[in-house]
Amino acid sequence: MNFRDDKKLTGTARYCSINTHLGYEQSRRDDLESMMYGLIYMFNGELPWMGIKTQEKEDKYEKILESKTKTTVEELCSELPSIFMIR
Repeated sequence: MNFRDDKKLTGTARYCSINTHLGYEQSRRDDLESMMYGLIYMFNGELPWMGIKTQEKEDKYEKILESKTKTTVEELCSELPSIFMIR
């Protein structure tokens, strides 16, 4: 099976991985990233890219991707137990 980089966004934009936003074929790596977004949401009750409003769905996805790429791990995990900061 060949790697694909022309895929449509699959899943919920709030939790999907950055690579999924970019159209890359999903793998276990993407599952882990999505799971972490879900855990962070459960701990904090929000994610930095929540509440983005746009007229078009594609614009919203683009703004969510922009927020995900600009948010550092330190910012994302600042309110979480220190175990989340292990790299």
